Amino acid sequence: MTNVHTQDQQQFFQFFNGLNSKLEAAKEIDRQLDRHLGHRFNSFKYLNTYERGLSLIIADLLDPKQSHGQGSLFLDILLSKTEKFQNWTNLDTLNAKVRKEQPIPFMDSSKEFRFIDICVEIPSENGIHCIAFENKPEAGDRDDQIKDYLRYLEKEYQGRCLLIYLPPTGTLPEENSISKEELRIEIGKQRFVIMPYLSNSTSQDDDSEKSDAKAVTVSAADFSQSHASTIPLTWEDFEADCSLTEWLIACREKCQAERIRWFLNDATSYFQRRFGSTTMTSDTEIKAIREFLIENRGYTKVARNIYESFTKVNELVIEEYGKLLRPRVKVSLKSINNLKFSASTFARGNSKDILLLSIYSPRWKEYENGFDYTEKRMSICLGIWRDTLEFYWGIYSPCAKGKMTEGEKKDYDKIRSECMSPDSNLKFEKSDDLWLSWSDVKDEYRDGKISLFDLNKEIEEGGGEITRYLIENIVRITEEAVSILNSIDGMQLEV
Repeated sequence: MTNVHTQDQQQFFQFFNGLNSKLEAAKEIDRQLDRHLGHRFNSFKYLNTYERGLSLIIADLLDPKQSHGQGSLFLDILLSKTEKFQNWTNLDTLNAKVRKEQPIPFMDSSKEFRFIDICVEIPSENGIHCIAFENKPEAGDRDDQIKDYLRYLEKEYQGRCLLIYLPPTGTLPEENSISKEELRIEIGKQRFVIMPYLSNSTSQDDDSEKSDAKAVTVSAADFSQSHASTIPLTWEDFEADCSLTEWLIACREKCQAERIRWFLNDATSYFQRRFGSTTMTSDTEIKAIREFLIENRGYTKVARNIYESFTKVNELVIEEYGKLLRPRVKVSLKSINNLKFSASTFARGNSKDILLLSIYSPRWKEYENGFDYTEKRMSICLGIWRDTLEFYWGIYSPCAKGKMTEGEKKDYDKIRSECMSPDSNLKFEKSDDLWLSWSDVKDEYRDGKISLFDLNKEIEEGGGEITRYLIENIVRITEEAVSILNSIDGMQLEV
């Protein structure tokens, strides 16, 4: 057994030693290309790439009167990619009007307005047609959100409407937004489209029946509720003919302005890296790895073993790092009484989040349908994306808002409002159904800048720059958040 282990170690060493020289050569090529062509420069690194910023980009590309100068080209391409959901004719796309953050009334008259991210109104001989977009690069769905949007669009445009849902990868809307039963009806109405940022071969809705479901086509005329119940519902039932990234590629190919082509190229590259599996490796490095494996076929098994074990290795290192971090945060927060600390993992999108730290108090309100790992209470969390090793923090809800009582929803809204206030020192930038407010850590620790080896080094040395930064800020966030939570009736904590 010892000899086998030694042989494995020698193979791993030889593999990495040989590959390293290839990668160093590839990096030198990258540096030369950067100097002369800036081939790894991407403008999206400097833009607002949260939901609102991305919505602004999409809206302006669709607007025929915007400064890209391509008229209705981009809108026309989008219409061609959604033809199976609409047979609109004689559209005057050159005179389309694009509205951002379009206010619409809640179906529940006790509330004021929702806001559709983008509405594109296109005149025709038959009246105004509307393509609306609900952009979901990160945030979860709100209660009855898709259902309300579809009702509004149907009423406002008498069926001449299409709602395009933009998740990161192929997935159905969350059930609190629209139920599966209501979605089945939409198959027949053909007014709801899913266009993910990036196409994927599998999604969270995959199951053993998916391949059979993909082959089933149901027209509006033939559709019936009894028949619908026998068809497995998947996101492909609503799939556009391309992803958002593929639409951008098609736009780039037909665009006549070089500056706009460069921008569209940056957009596609950014989305492929953000929503795909590639996060840190350049195209030149990928080519070098491919050539190395072809030249050294004997290392194929070694490469496969490394690939298959890398995720687990990531998880083990993150788990050890959490053990280093939690007691230090606990000591730093000893001035606040009755706090408890826990850790958990849970699925989010197509990646896995690992909550390094959840901070809560047993004196805070217990939510009826809350998660057990924080005793069904609000919590202040520090998390890390398992696959990219990027940290984030925020206020985490004990359950989805759709599962809350009316009183709990009011508390949720009040806490969220105070956390997202411009006057708050929390400076959170994002919000969704489970995360009342949250944000990523600073840029220095994003986009692959933290490696597995960085975390392992801090574990071995008992801390370092990353640990000091995280502790300092999670303490600041906790002190501010506790003050906000204390202001809600039923949540009292001695400080």
